[in-house]
Amino acid sequence: MEMTCPDARVLVPAYLDGELSEARSSLLRKHLLDCHSCRTGAQDGKNLKRWFSAAREHAEAAPLATPSGFAARVARRAFAGDRGQLAPLAATSLEIEAVERERASDSTRKEGKLLRFVLAATAVAAAVALLLALAGGLKGRDVGSSMSADDRALPPAKQVIEELERLNAQGAGAQQPTGGQAAGGQ
Repeated sequence: MEMTCPDARVLVPAYLDGELSEARSSLLRKHLLDCHSCRTGAQDGKNLKRWFSAAREHAEAAPLATPSGFAARVARRAFAGDRGQLAPLAATSLEIEAVERERASDSTRKEGKLLRFVLAATAVAAAVALLLALAGGLKGRDVGSSMSADDRALPPAKQVIEELERLNAQGAGAQQPTGGQAAGGQ
């Protein structure tokens, strides 16, 4: 029984992994000896398998360490909405860092503009509040040539007491009704 090229291509990975029975392996080997195209494909698969085996052994001997701050950069970019499509596949780490610095400077500029706006708005609000306080404080005050409370000397205590007694006597006399008014009112 002859093996066709499509059948052989399907069996090559299993053959390279040693998963084929001896009967199938011998049919495939016979086809690979006769077909240059399938033999080249099988050789490429064998080289690839060898390369991955060497890489795996190297990784087991010296595991790869993630760069410092890698997880933080990934998290920061993910929370910023980055979908990972910013840098092309061939970009170097220097190009990627330059893009990250540019993004950070854009973010810093936006934050700077916002901060300047907030500070300016706060300054305007403080100025308006100060003007309103001054206007409210001056309302109702007599504006004269001097700003002192009273330039007159204090009167003696005896004079103040006499004046208070006089005012009390006037107030008491005005509040007492006369006898005729009281009787007529009842």
